[in-house]
Amino acid sequence: MTDIAEMTDTELNSYREILKVLEWREQECDHWVSPYGIRVTLAQAVAIVLASGKVEQQRQCDLSKHLEKHLVEAEAKAWESLARDKFEMFGYWAAIWVYLNRIGGFKSANPWVNLVRIARAHERAHERAQPAQRPRPSSPVCHYSGLPFSGRPE
Repeated sequence: MTDIAEMTDTELNSYREILKVLEWREQECDHWVSPYGIRVTLAQAVAIVLASGKVEQQRQCDLSKHLEKHLVEAEAKAWESLARDKFEMFGYWAAIWVYLNRIGGFKSANPWVNLVRIARAHERAHERAQPAQRPRPSSPVCHYSGLPFSGRPE
């Protein structure tokens, strides 16, 4: 059984909150009543909940909510950066959004998909208007000196 005497107040309050979420009712002197009407001490209630695995489920839910909050914040900051012509910051916050979306398993659609489509259409139109022509030098030139390069070491 879990030893309540070794727990900090923060841990105890955390378990009390989890018990409330799981529909346990608190009574006097740290006694709790389960959703099935069984009256137990706080230590017993914590041990029961820990053994059931519901604490881990609750923590996963809390983590998911936390990540989702930051995901929304990252998207808002990316849009704000783009609106202010801060392209590097836009890239930073867009990358944060992509990372949080991936690790959180949200599988949300890219909020900038329309911007990508506009950029691709612009690029295609630009390519059609001016086909890419690569200048071919008549002889290779050394980039350091500007002199012709023979390709042989001397």
